[in-house]
Amino acid sequence: MKWKSLLTIIALSFSIILAEKARFDFYRVYEISVDNDVHLNLMRQISDYPDGYQFLNSLPPSTGIKTQLIVPPHKFGEWSELVEKFDLKVKIINNNLQASLDREEARYNRRKADERDFYSFWKYEEIQSWFQEKVAERPNDLSIFSIGTSYEGNEINGLRINVGNQTGKPSIFIEATIHGGEWLGATSTINIINEMLINNYTHLSYFDWYFLPVLNVDGFKYAWSNNRFWRKTRKPNNSLLCVGTDPNRNSDIHWNESSVSANPCSNNYPGDYAFSEPEIKSLSEFMKTVPNLKIYLSFHTFGQFFMIPTGFTDDRIENYQLHYEIGEIANAAITEATGAIYQLGPIPEFFGLVSGISFDWVFENIKPVLTYCWELRPTRGEVESELDPVSSKLIEPTAKDMYAAVTTVIDEARIRGVV
Repeated sequence: MKWKSLLTIIALSFSIILAEKARFDFYRVYEISVDNDVHLNLMRQISDYPDGYQFLNSLPPSTGIKTQLIVPPHKFGEWSELVEKFDLKVKIINNNLQASLDREEARYNRRKADERDFYSFWKYEEIQSWFQEKVAERPNDLSIFSIGTSYEGNEINGLRINVGNQTGKPSIFIEATIHGGEWLGATSTINIINEMLINNYTHLSYFDWYFLPVLNVDGFKYAWSNNRFWRKTRKPNNSLLCVGTDPNRNSDIHWNESSVSANPCSNNYPGDYAFSEPEIKSLSEFMKTVPNLKIYLSFHTFGQFFMIPTGFTDDRIENYQLHYEIGEIANAAITEATGAIYQLGPIPEFFGLVSGISFDWVFENIKPVLTYCWELRPTRGEVESELDPVSSKLIEPTAKDMYAAVTTVIDEARIRGVV
């Protein structure tokens, strides 16, 4: 068993060194019912020392929740033993993960080179090209901004919309894809921009808008080129065997306290120190320069949660009631638009205590009036072989969810006179 684990780690290390594209032939995805503390502790152990396993999402914070686990073929026997030993209730929801990925790749490749399909996933270069097109169309209102450079030297660019290029406006900042494989966040951001520009959204000229579809550029590009399920950054950590840090545990806000792993190979590794990752440090420095920030919004996947800060404590924030009331109205708008239901509440209600997350840092240090974070589609109980977090079928309904949510949050904030 130990030798098998060692060989697996060595194989994974060589894969990283050689930058080979990971394949998931006959990998299975299991849905697991976490019914008691024994189950929960087992999930935590697997997360801390994955050895080939990988969760589709972050760990469940408590019992009574379902989670999804990727199991490679060489682990089928061991996994069956664990299922029997711990009396786990499991269901196979995908028998061959690579087949799902192949279908997505074929769909992407069928697009024409010059086609702008807003219900398809875009590579980073495509996003940047679209930004340039939009700026060329409206040079007086739009511009490209950079929060800094990633570890691998990629510019972390976003699109700024300031109609009339006027100073003194209240600002809104929307960011996504802090985890490399969470592409629905990027597509949702792009669709919001597109819809607002096409429809000349009511409050478009009132605010100074900052849209950052991809925060973790290195991880995003690596998810495209090498491993669709990559989450972390790409900067080496203090391990000789593994690369990367969970960027959403790396901010200097109660760093390394909750929902983290000391194992550098874990997807929940918070980094060697707070702000060790240039992407997260750059975000914090850039946020200090954003004038008059009133609203900060963040997109993640998945689970259909509509979350209010903060994650590091169970205590309610001072203007929690304002957040909750506006959130309820935005949730109703989502349901009216698409029928989807998002659970609204503070982060610990869904994930337990979580430390070092970026939008908590922004809320505590920059102090916008409103700060929300969404975990996008699907819910944890709706993951299927054809409808899973990597499926482009989710792009259109999720984009409609978020357009309804974001515009309603802003509309309601304006009605109440808080921005």
